[in-house]
Amino acid sequence: MFRDYLNKNPEINIEYSNLKKCLEKDFFENRNNYAIGKDPFIEKVIETVERENRTILK
Repeated sequence: MFRDYLNKNPEINIEYSNLKKCLEKDFFENRNNYAIGKDPFIEKVIETVERENRTILK
């Protein structure tokens, strides 16, 4: 679901890529914090997909 949304929305994909690059610089030696740093973005995208899916199903 997340990956499909990124593939269909290039601007969101670029935003996610930029986030990962920034996090990589900040948390190069701490993979756990790198993963935690991505969580809010991923959650936001998943919420968007779920909201769009609810709208389509109505």
